[in-house]
Amino acid sequence: MTSPVINTFNDTMIEPQADSSKADYSPPMPYQSLNQIAPQQLPNSLPQQPPTTGQATQQQDTLAQLRDIHLPHNNISDYPIAAGWWIVLLLIISVFTASILCWRKHRRDNRYRQQALAALSVININNSNSQTFMQELNTLLKQCAKEAYPNHHCLSLHGVHWIEFLQASAPSIKIEPELTDFLINNSYQPISKPEMHQAAHDFAAQWFKQHIKFSKLVQATS
Repeated sequence: MTSPVINTFNDTMIEPQADSSKADYSPPMPYQSLNQIAPQQLPNSLPQQPPTTGQATQQQDTLAQLRDIHLPHNNISDYPIAAGWWIVLLLIISVFTASILCWRKHRRDNRYRQQALAALSVININNSNSQTFMQELNTLLKQCAKEAYPNHHCLSLHGVHWIEFLQASAPSIKIEPELTDFLINNSYQPISKPEMHQAAHDFAAQWFKQHIKFSKLVQATS
């Protein structure tokens, strides 16, 4: 007869332990696109680390080196001017200087003309005494002739010879016979001809402007 089997185990029943892998299992989430995910669900960007002292110093040194770099430039003013342009520039300056000097000389040589014209404007054309009018006009003409021809004997001329001198020194002016007679006769006779005063006044103004130089006068009368 067989002996009974001794049960070395406890009488208590060992309950089976649940599988931990099954206990933690959760069903997968449905697929969601990035557009459906709320902004707060997205991970924040990683914080940027501030540069260290060594990195900042290296960046400053690199920027300092870049400041010393200059790009080459080709400027036309850096090249020397050709000799031909210098010659042209000197010619322009010479012509400009000569023009100014000639203009100043012409203005200085003809200043007496402007002074005579200014004095002529003061003479009264409406003077009823033709002799007084002609004396004032002839005096002004001889003063201007003295400035224009200082070495000429024109100041001693009178009558017909004086009128001939006025015509020879201003050949571009045409004198009418009636005006010639008035210029000669009314210098000595107190005849009143106010209607001829304007013609004599205009002749004097033209003579002040158009009388020729002394060198041309000598050639014309020689």
